[in-house]
Amino acid sequence: MIASDIRRRSAAFLVVLCAWAVLLIIIALRINGLALDDMYITYRYAHNLLAGNGLTFNPGERVFGVSDPGVAMLLAAGAAVTRLTIPAAGTFLTAAALLMIAGAVLWEAGKRGRFAEAAAGGTLVVTSSYLWLGQGSGPLVALAFLALAALLAERHPAVAGVIAGFAVWCRPDALIGCGLLGWLIVRQKKKPPIAFAASATLVCAIGLAAAWAYFGRPLPSTLTAKQQFASRHLESFTGLHGFWGRALDNFKSTEGAWALVLIPLGVLGSLHLYRSSGLAGRLLLAYSGMLALGYTLLRVPFSIWYVGPTAAWIFMSSGFALAGAARLAAHRAGRAAAAAVIALALIAVGFPIARARAGWLRQDFTADWKRAAYRAAGVWLARNTPPDADVAFDEIGIVGYYSERPMLDLIGLVSPSSIPFSAAGDQAGAFLAKPTRYLLLHTHDRRGGTGPTVSRPWFSNSYRERARLDLPRYGVAMVIFERRPHRRVPPPRPPLDRRAAAGALRAEP
Repeated sequence: MIASDIRRRSAAFLVVLCAWAVLLIIIALRINGLALDDMYITYRYAHNLLAGNGLTFNPGERVFGVSDPGVAMLLAAGAAVTRLTIPAAGTFLTAAALLMIAGAVLWEAGKRGRFAEAAAGGTLVVTSSYLWLGQGSGPLVALAFLALAALLAERHPAVAGVIAGFAVWCRPDALIGCGLLGWLIVRQKKKPPIAFAASATLVCAIGLAAAWAYFGRPLPSTLTAKQQFASRHLESFTGLHGFWGRALDNFKSTEGAWALVLIPLGVLGSLHLYRSSGLAGRLLLAYSGMLALGYTLLRVPFSIWYVGPTAAWIFMSSGFALAGAARLAAHRAGRAAAAAVIALALIAVGFPIARARAGWLRQDFTADWKRAAYRAAGVWLARNTPPDADVAFDEIGIVGYYSERPMLDLIGLVSPSSIPFSAAGDQAGAFLAKPTRYLLLHTHDRRGGTGPTVSRPWFSNSYRERARLDLPRYGVAMVIFERRPHRRVPPPRPPLDRRAAAGALRAEP
């Protein structure tokens, strides 16, 4: 009887896993490589690693400007083995991560008689347009490795520690997940997880030492750059209003406004998820909750991929809430009541969300003006400039990936020299610190990204318009400026607060 139960559970697990894999492949093929600009920073690090230029954004510059170095390594290895492009490898890595997260919880919950709950929650996870919006990012990959470590922790603690340690390579804040997993193991086994802790600590230490030796610092500079950039408009980017307000706006735009019902359902289903899962499900809940709290209290500027683990928890817990309600109805009032609950859940929640997600997949993904414009500029630079021609812009992911030219990042993610100027709102100062041969401007809005630099009086004397790439479909153009031969620019200067020193900025030669 026990053997037959195990066979049935294993067969059901494989059926659901295969169904999820089919859905993930369909989604991945539809949105293959359509990552946001910041993801292309990681993609360029991966591209340079694959090309033999080391883990660098600008070859020869060892700047720790990648938040997820382990992901860059995985992408380079995956592209080398599969011959996929780096962006395509990023898409399929996200698919694998979602499958691993949902599969780990499904396996554990199935052993505890809560297969339906995990199947419902996992389906919400793997098909989520909100999670897919951050494709290629580190948080979901780190969460997947933590879930796999939790799945292996009981029987293979040393292996689990290695995997959890590598999750930290994929995302430094996964260190919180390592600690939480160790705590959960102690609660379950009532003794210290020595093998897990030793192997996780060793892998983390190797990563920190390697980063320090290679980059000269143990942690990425990206969070500092983002915090400095957001510091002038802190309430717009951080806290309950800035961070979570933007998260909800993105949620509604991808999942549909009706999907907001999943948030209270997810909160209600959290206790059921904790009680009905093993280490993987409990870690998902604890780790995602800690990240949500930490990002809020530490005033971390919003980025869509930061919310990935929290969203995965909400989706998974929602499935536990809905299927758990049907199970409770069956226990209290019989199968007819359970069928009624399931029908109500499908009509009121399932169908609207499925329609919104299908609509998101059906949309024309070529409508993103940034992706089209920045790629056009990158391709033009690759074809019309020498390999050593350096370029300045404020969003350097897509342009940098397709141009393969040295980039000056005016925000400071991969150019630390720009960080003090970004904090002061002094973009022109960041440019003057390292004036480049080319500078890009877009016409999507008045600021144009680099408008604060192009509008300086000295700029027209020192630079000329070399090319204008019109994209009529988007009503936007990319303007490429080139430095005039033998023309000087003002010398480098300390950062000037844009508002407090408006007169001084206007007086620049």
